[in-house]
Amino acid sequence: CNTISIMKQKITISFLMMFCFAALAILFYSGCESADSNSIEITPSYAELRVGQSATFHATGAQYFSWSLKDPTMGSLSSTSGEYVVYTARNREGNSSLRFQEISVNAAGSSSTETVSPSGTNDVTTTVSSGAAKATVKHL
Repeated sequence: CNTISIMKQKITISFLMMFCFAALAILFYSGCESADSNSIEITPSYAELRVGQSATFHATGAQYFSWSLKDPTMGSLSSTSGEYVVYTARNREGNSSLRFQEISVNAAGSSSTETVSPSGTNDVTTTVSSGAAKATVKHL
């Protein structure tokens, strides 16, 4: 009778351990998913412009951004940094072929936040931004 009681306790402990491991695995996995929610995005992701027309692009998902063009001869950016940039179409090179420009944005730099705890100590948290996104402009 005593051995049956001991076996029941071991089985109960085994099930509790498996439950704890499963719960930890779920927490770890869901933590990985939430990291993806901070990805870099550009809006709009697509635009169609004629020579001389402009479009404003907006990046989200980080604090600092660095912008670049695949082909700088096709157009220009109002800036290479910042949350917003204006792209202006310059030319299409070739009368009959459609041309596509690629606008890239990368998260750039890091930021630090200093807080003072109730005990009077200073805590500095540094966040390093990473990620990239692309938008396409069709030159008409």
